[in-house]
Amino acid sequence: MMGYPIFRRWGDISQIAAACGAITPQSVSEWKRVPRRHVETVAAMLGVPPGILRPDLNLARLAAGETTTLLELLLAWRIVHAARTVLARAEQACLDAEAERDRIAAELLEAEACLARERTIWRPEMLDMRQDAIEHLTSRLQTAQEGVARANERRVAQNRAMARSGLPAAFLDHVPIAPSSHHPSDG
Repeated sequence: MMGYPIFRRWGDISQIAAACGAITPQSVSEWKRVPRRHVETVAAMLGVPPGILRPDLNLARLAAGETTTLLELLLAWRIVHAARTVLARAEQACLDAEAERDRIAAELLEAEACLARERTIWRPEMLDMRQDAIEHLTSRLQTAQEGVARANERRVAQNRAMARSGLPAAFLDHVPIAPSSHHPSDG
């Protein structure tokens, strides 16, 4: 969120506290963001649209097709872009972990096939080396599978966090797999 140096520039904190009811100026000065129940009051006092103070709350209005100011739209776009980037990175981490697991699994299958071939030739020194390689690959595969599980857990946690954040699902649809640094002003 934006933080609230806006109060120091546009309004007197004690007037905002009085307008909001039974709160102290100190509690207002500690706000990380304007609480939902006070957005309309504070926005009216400061003479700004509510979407400037809380772009996250403005997203539902945007999703419903209501009109908004360009600044509100840009602030909302920043939130949506950040959310999509977080989700895309979580998805990419899962894909990377799965690819690593699959690569190690393929190596393990190849090592097991070599061991089977070498058993027919019966070269004890090669069998011991191959068995060691298989044990090492099995351990790496287990680690990779745990990495996939952790990446999936993080992805699920990110998705849950986005759902709790109140971002309309429509804004999070079609999350790109790789995060993009493209900005609308880039053309």
